[in-house]
Amino acid sequence: MSLPHVPQVPHMPRMPHIPLGRHPPKPKPKPIAPYVIGGAKIALDTVSKVASTSSIPGVKAVADVALQIIATVESVKANRSDTKNLIDRIVELVAVVSSTCAGEGDEELSSKLQDSVEKLVSDLTQITDEVEEMRRSTNPRHLKTLINGCLLHYENGQKIKEFSSRLGWAMNVFQVRPTISALATQSLDTQRRQVERQLKDAICLLQVADRAEEIHSCVQSVHDVVRTMAMLGAVPSASSLTLAALPPPKPAVFCGRDDIVKEISSRLVGTAVPRLALLGAGGIGKTAVALNVLGSDDVVRHYGEARYFVRCEEATGSVLLVELLATSLGIKKSSGDRLQDVMALLTASHHPILVLFDSFETPWDASEERSHVEEILCTVASLPHVAILITMRSDVPPSIHVKWSEPPLDALPALKLEASLELYVRIHPAASSDPALEQLLADLSYMPLAITLMASLGRHGNETPTNLLKNWKDERVGITLLNGGTSKSNSVNRSIELSIESNLMKLAPEALTLLSIVAMLPAGASPWLLENDIPNIRSPLLAKARLLEATLAYNISNTNALQLHSPIRLYVSRYHPPSKEVRDAIYIAFADFVSRHNSRLGDPSFPRDVETLSREETNLEVILPAAITDGEHWAMDAAASFCWYQYWTRPRLGIITCLVEVSKRMRRGHFLAHSLVCLGNIQYRLNVYDKAKAAYTKASRVYSELKNKQGVASCLEGIGDVHRARGEYEEARSAYSDASRHYQALGDEMGTASCKQGLGHVLQMQGRYDDARIAYEDALKGYQKLGYGLGLASCQQGLGHVFRRQNHHEEATKAFEAASQRYRELGNPLGLGDCLQGLGDILRMQGHHHDARLAFQESCQGYRNLGDRLGTSNGLRGMGDAYRMEGRYDDAKVVYEEALRVYREINDRTGTANTMGGLGDVYRMQGRHKDALLAYKEALGEYRKLKDGPRIADCLGRIGYVLQTQREYDGAVSAFEEALGRFRQASERTGMMKCQRSLSDIYLMRGRYDEARAAYEEALQISQESNHLDPAGSAYCLKRLGDVHRHQNRPEWARNAYTDASKRYAELGDELGAADCQRKMAEVSIAEGRYLEARGALEEALRSYRRLDSRVGTANCLKDLGQVHCIQGQENEAIRAISEARDLFTTLDGLRDAVAECTAILDGLV
Repeated sequence: MSLPHVPQVPHMPRMPHIPLGRHPPKPKPKPIAPYVIGGAKIALDTVSKVASTSSIPGVKAVADVALQIIATVESVKANRSDTKNLIDRIVELVAVVSSTCAGEGDEELSSKLQDSVEKLVSDLTQITDEVEEMRRSTNPRHLKTLINGCLLHYENGQKIKEFSSRLGWAMNVFQVRPTISALATQSLDTQRRQVERQLKDAICLLQVADRAEEIHSCVQSVHDVVRTMAMLGAVPSASSLTLAALPPPKPAVFCGRDDIVKEISSRLVGTAVPRLALLGAGGIGKTAVALNVLGSDDVVRHYGEARYFVRCEEATGSVLLVELLATSLGIKKSSGDRLQDVMALLTASHHPILVLFDSFETPWDASEERSHVEEILCTVASLPHVAILITMRSDVPPSIHVKWSEPPLDALPALKLEASLELYVRIHPAASSDPALEQLLADLSYMPLAITLMASLGRHGNETPTNLLKNWKDERVGITLLNGGTSKSNSVNRSIELSIESNLMKLAPEALTLLSIVAMLPAGASPWLLENDIPNIRSPLLAKARLLEATLAYNISNTNALQLHSPIRLYVSRYHPPSKEVRDAIYIAFADFVSRHNSRLGDPSFPRDVETLSREETNLEVILPAAITDGEHWAMDAAASFCWYQYWTRPRLGIITCLVEVSKRMRRGHFLAHSLVCLGNIQYRLNVYDKAKAAYTKASRVYSELKNKQGVASCLEGIGDVHRARGEYEEARSAYSDASRHYQALGDEMGTASCKQGLGHVLQMQGRYDDARIAYEDALKGYQKLGYGLGLASCQQGLGHVFRRQNHHEEATKAFEAASQRYRELGNPLGLGDCLQGLGDILRMQGHHHDARLAFQESCQGYRNLGDRLGTSNGLRGMGDAYRMEGRYDDAKVVYEEALRVYREINDRTGTANTMGGLGDVYRMQGRHKDALLAYKEALGEYRKLKDGPRIADCLGRIGYVLQTQREYDGAVSAFEEALGRFRQASERTGMMKCQRSLSDIYLMRGRYDEARAAYEEALQISQESNHLDPAGSAYCLKRLGDVHRHQNRPEWARNAYTDASKRYAELGDELGAADCQRKMAEVSIAEGRYLEARGALEEALRSYRRLDSRVGTANCLKDLGQVHCIQGQENEAIRAISEARDLFTTLDGLRDAVAECTAILDGLV
């Protein structure tokens, strides 16, 4: 006996391809599918007529009222699933009441039964009135927006749920469930004929290619009417159900799961006895994947038409499961044992068969039926040629008696971002450019069903992701947005509800309590929380296991925390919130958690506590504001401790703002003052300086009222920090001085040292480095006396910056390394980041640009992790400096511009000016002199506002370089002279030397030799007084001084200067500089007629130039050597040397004059 197949309908073309962004027109959706209403009306009308003719007491009244309800509910905008459930319940009640009353005969009903019937009629009448009121509220004029429509849809659904619950007493009194089984054996020929007529209509529709929507609607109507009639005893024969064997089509839009489909398909084809379970949460896309597997090319080739889809969603027990399996297989005749019929058919086939059990959790979770369901599954699995694929909401396959294929399939994960974007945009193309789309997808936890429903809502309602995201975050509205249909396949809320109401959850009531707790925690429930004594949870591990098995929750792999997908969390928070007792227990648990890790910056345990608290930071930002609402001291203490932790690590305003408001409301003065200081500190860290100053000022007033002088002093110090950060240095010094006097009067050595340290910061920013060093050293002594490690590290860090600015690189490196070591020990990433940047500056100045960039990059990453925008932008600027020095100008420009954007956003003038200076350097090196001047002038304007003398001088020097390059010598001299004066005022010797060199070069080019000689000699004197500061600069000055002597016809002085310069270059390992000096000495010898000496110097220089591949040096040297040969009558040697020189000059840009000179010499020789 061969396995029968469903006959193919002729001329059934494939669905037309729908290009991306276009969708076929769809009929306007109706509130309730007409076939559901139709089936119920037919059944109830029949009962009413039978009751009126047979005079069965009470039945007609019940049936008539039921008909009124169904006629009215048809037009109500409500959840289809809820409405169908209400109709099913009414039909079941009428059927059972009819049977019960008919059993009493035509006599008067018993008093008890009559009362029950009358109460049922009364309840149904009341429901009729309320449904009519709901119908009126669905007037389109009331539905002004799509969101309002969603809300009304949801509210009506809740009312209809309540109607079903109101009939619960009648279901129990009339024993509906047991009676339905008996009624199922009755026969109503009229209804059966109606079903058969609809089947014939469906077959006719199948022959019309362009009516695919009607095909699906008609076939679905058959299933629903049959189910409705079955409750009244009208069960059609199996021969009427052959169409059910057709598997559903693959989803029209399917994204991001091709690899999974390919894996499952290959295992179904390549495994001897495939037994695969595709597990995962509701709405994660299991059915969509399974249908794509069922229709994949490999599976179709291997199994042919023997691919069967069993929709288990309706199989609430073993009997229905077998019936659905038989129907899917197309079994027409029944022997009375449907499982035997199924096995006979499957056994008779010699070809491979694939059976897909979809939503297998429905029959499996029916606890009283599980053993029978397991027997059915195992019986089918006993046939080796029958492949089995199940989809199921679970984290483990259903039966241990089935040998599931190894390795098991991974639980189906959520979509990745790219696939989620593709899915949403294919449904709603207009949303592709919306900036909020990615965040909306993240909030939906990348769940395919949620994305599909949200995209459909956006498309049909013309709603942007921005607006949908805004409404999603509104708990009252957001919960309605995914309530999209009548079943779990098109409603996320219904899918979640089914999981919560499953028998699996009912077996462990504690699981629902745990679920409500996890819904409170956006980062999930960590293992430590489950170790606490939580009311109503005696066995947290069992409750957790149930949630995992029901796939309502999942474990975060790296933390083992129990987590919920966002739609589930939103649903549970709304409909299953924890009791007050449980909620308070969670608040206390988290407050205790904070108190157990309440160390301060500088404590040995602080790094460890930071790591621990950071894992719960997201949860604490939700729990603590809620916990402090009533002003409980234990909650406010915990919140205050956590706010200080955030100030030291990742500053946030959420909790501290709530704490300030609660302190005001509860009128707790000391708590308010302390909270305002913490608020000011956090705002300072966030670079919101105006608000920080306002917070410190308010705190100072409160402390004054409380006569707390130490608190007033701390506020003054905070105000000093704000002035310093804004570049208001005189105001900052005044505030620090006032605070220091308060601290000294109180004998507070710690506060006094802190103010000295702040003063050192100000003096450093003003370029008063010697004074800054004295201030830091005074503060350092105070901290050493107190043994305060954090203060010691901060002062060493400040000294490092002073030494760096004074070009004492060795001392600066030692200071930074010592401070870094302390910061690492204390777990202070902020201080460590600043030290790394200081070291990066030193490495850059020493020419170690790659190492410098790595140091800046490490600091930048650390600041990013802390959310510190100022530190991040400083690191970016340092990276830009390193890229610039490496000659990677495009890379430098990118990071400079990123840093500049942040500096401007946080209104940091110093950072803005420094970065503009760096951009100016990039433009200058790229030859974009106009852009460079604009950048330098903008930086100069900021520095002048900040009154930052050294930086003003440095910027003037850069402007001078550009003007000098453009031969605007008067402007260049003016810039260099002002810069020189400012450098002298700040005792900045490196700047002084650079300005003197530049002025000397201009004087030399303009023939002002005496001024040039004086300037070079002053630069050399500065270097000598500073222990030969900048030896390369000194060598350059000596070389240029030789040029001045040569121009003034002082050959011996010139030769001595070149000789000294050559020695300096040799000591520095600068072979090119030494070669230049050798060539210049040869030119002096030529002028003196000492040709042999000149020839020897030129040949030595030429060897160096060739070794260094310096084409300019080689060409100049060959030209000079050719002239010496010419003078000595060695024409052939002269021609060879000058010809080679001309050829080299020709390959170099901008040296046409040199080419012409060589040509003229050669012409004279020829």
